[in-house]
Amino acid sequence: RVGYFLSCMDAAVFPESAAATVAVLSENGCEVITPPAVACCGMPSRAVGDLCTARDCIAWNVRLFAEATVDAVVVDCATCGSMLKDYPHLVGDGPGREQVEKFSAQVVDVSAFLADIEWRQPRPLSERLRVTYHDPCHLGRAQGVTEQPRQILKSVGAELVEMEEPDLCCGGAGSYNVTHLDLSLPILERKTANILATEATLVATGCPSCEMQLQVGMRRGNLPVGVIHPIVLLARAYAAEASR
Repeated sequence: RVGYFLSCMDAAVFPESAAATVAVLSENGCEVITPPAVACCGMPSRAVGDLCTARDCIAWNVRLFAEATVDAVVVDCATCGSMLKDYPHLVGDGPGREQVEKFSAQVVDVSAFLADIEWRQPRPLSERLRVTYHDPCHLGRAQGVTEQPRQILKSVGAELVEMEEPDLCCGGAGSYNVTHLDLSLPILERKTANILATEATLVATGCPSCEMQLQVGMRRGNLPVGVIHPIVLLARAYAAEASR
């Protein structure tokens, strides 16, 4: 029984990723609970120094998932996952810390969760896919999750081609690409060049903020490279099996 933390970005921008996460978890024997009225993880408020609002988000989400009584809190947004795991650091030693620690200990990225339960390997997709993978800073550096998303890509039969500097920031960094556009774009251009050098037709990443930033890079250069969350490809592989 897992609780799915629906990120703001997935809810508003990438609903296909959210649907894919629920479908894949269900395919692997999980009862998926998506608590209503999940609050923002609090990262945007924290980033601008509004710790009061961030702590309001923490209190709300911890209570919500405690009431849901789940075995794990699964998240498919690297930024949210990083923030949720860091909740104890933000609440200090005040009342309710024990419950906050319990919540954060349950938080796990969807790719890491699937690896832990040894997800069912699908039949390879019939289409030939040449894919490269971008490591989100909040997933690779903050959570140490690097190999599991790559394993998912390989499990659907994709040819995985590593780019140079896969863990180099794409320049998105939450709202950095809005507040510091002039600094963000050169970072994105370097990332885009590394992607193009692989001759991949798809770039996968485990963070919706990175997805949006990489899509901007592809559109700016009018480049024929799609951007996708690894979990979406796994969901497509399962769906293709069911339709055969």
